[in-house]
Amino acid sequence: MISLHTNETLNSERMFSLLCIIGAAQGLLLFVFLLLKKDRLINLPIIIYVLITSVELVFQYIYSEKLIFQFPHLLYLTEPFSMLGGVLIYAYVRNIFSGRFVSRKTDLLLFIPFLLYLGYYFPSYFQSAEDKIFDITAFYSNGISWNENLTEWFFEVMVTLPFLFVSLKKLNTYHASIKNSFSNISKLNYLVVKKLIYFAILLYLFEFALVLLLFFEVGVADILNNLVYVLSTIIVYVIGYDALVKRHTELV
Repeated sequence: MISLHTNETLNSERMFSLLCIIGAAQGLLLFVFLLLKKDRLINLPIIIYVLITSVELVFQYIYSEKLIFQFPHLLYLTEPFSMLGGVLIYAYVRNIFSGRFVSRKTDLLLFIPFLLYLGYYFPSYFQSAEDKIFDITAFYSNGISWNENLTEWFFEVMVTLPFLFVSLKKLNTYHASIKNSFSNISKLNYLVVKKLIYFAILLYLFEFALVLLLFFEVGVADILNNLVYVLSTIIVYVIGYDALVKRHTELV
């Protein structure tokens, strides 16, 4: 029974690793495709979102396959990216309203959480390989230090969800105004973008549930942690469906 359980665990881990690398490959191809499109400036926030999501999936594959031992300096490198999801989706929806790339002087304020996170992890980027290997070994020996991550994850969820809810509200308002005025939509598929926001909200609600379960020491955190990355992969495929299959010419 023990060996059977071990085999099932190994198969599960391999499937998870495979899902991560497939999602990352899809995302990187999509990133290149979006860069080649004429409307890439309007799509710039979602292009960056696809890129950082793909990079995070690559890193998750590296952690899952324990390749991080060969590249210890990669440890913690992508952690600040987690503060960019909500901001980038919000910026994308804002561009859709304007039909052009929008940049304001006050936009720097939207990136304060990301800059704070970057400052928090910045010293770790200068740690020696030996120190990072020590951290990596402790991680694989003891598992994720859930309690140490609670504050970070809670902060991440609290920062991201408001951006997503505001984006959804703005998208619905935009949709209603278009239907009332019978005006043209510039290369936007409303339903797909709305699904993107819903999936992103679901992802961060899962993460919030993860925080609560960890706080109350409920032992299903590993499953939910994996679901977060599964949802990240689904989000990449939703964007890919919009960019590769739809032609952005459908009127709402």
